Amino acid sequence: MRFCVGIAAVMVFATALGVLEEAEAAQRERLGREDKWRIVVDKVMQPEVGWVTEEWMVKAASDAGFNVFCPREGARNLDAVRQVTAWCQKYGIYHMPWIRGTLGTDGAEADGKRVVWSGGGEQALWSINSDEFWEWTHKYIGAYAQMSAENEHLIGVFNKYTVHRKMVSVLQQLIGSDVKCIQSMFLDKPPGLGVGQPYHQDSYYLKTDPETLLAAWIACDDADPENGGLFVVPGSHHDPVQPHEEPVDPTQRNVYVEVRSARSRREQAVPLKAGSAVFFPGHMLHRSGHNRTDRRRRAFALHYANAKSRWLNEPTALYPFLSVCGREYPGCL
Repeated sequence: MRFCVGIAAVMVFATALGVLEEAEAAQRERLGREDKWRIVVDKVMQPEVGWVTEEWMVKAASDAGFNVFCPREGARNLDAVRQVTAWCQKYGIYHMPWIRGTLGTDGAEADGKRVVWSGGGEQALWSINSDEFWEWTHKYIGAYAQMSAENEHLIGVFNKYTVHRKMVSVLQQLIGSDVKCIQSMFLDKPPGLGVGQPYHQDSYYLKTDPETLLAAWIACDDADPENGGLFVVPGSHHDPVQPHEEPVDPTQRNVYVEVRSARSRREQAVPLKAGSAVFFPGHMLHRSGHNRTDRRRRAFALHYANAKSRWLNEPTALYPFLSVCGREYPGCL
């Protein structure tokens, strides 16, 4: 009898945990929709104790009716970020780390790698084209994404879209039950300024064995051929990875490479409404056009692969492989 009662107690406890997780997921889904953002950026409480966060501050933010707590300092202390997230979970609100998109530098090692403004003046910041800037960025953004996957009360940078249940449903059908995200990119083409990317294959940049790479291209604005929308070469997903050369268009040469042979093949425009997405494999030839309109064209591009695949790129490359669903495998992504 005691044994049966014990099993029943465990089952009730497990059921309660499941209901709690579902309730938290539903609450997170409502945030920014039915439940409007009420964010406090703390520049008042932290200074009282040397610019650190203490539990009473999170409670005070919750009691005041805020649903997101954003401390002004502490985002680079990952242990502190994890602790603040736990406090936010305790008080039923969310944690948004504050981190600037700039990295200062005064040393000679930054010569030729600093931010240069249009007037020719330099600023003591690492250029966004420098390896140093991206190593620093990956360290924190990747850590936040992983923490957010573990605890929904940390609002990761685009992380919710990466592991959204509707995305996962499609990914499991196209890739399998074990999926990892290996890269994410926010692509902004301002009105009249956005330069298109010439034809290329994602598997040229992101190499896995076996080749299971899949792109998800999400339109944040309406995207069409006039404002820098997506084009593909139908059937090219059957092609091998082709040589990528200097682009024909001189405006693209500082950043991109191009599969020039694609210019002679039939292409198909892929117009998308804001909020819709298109999925395609790593060998698919695709490009985007220049934005010559007065409309903005923003997109969020994600690259996924089967968690059983091995990473064939530079092994020290700082790509945070985020587990989206299923199992992880030693020696693989």
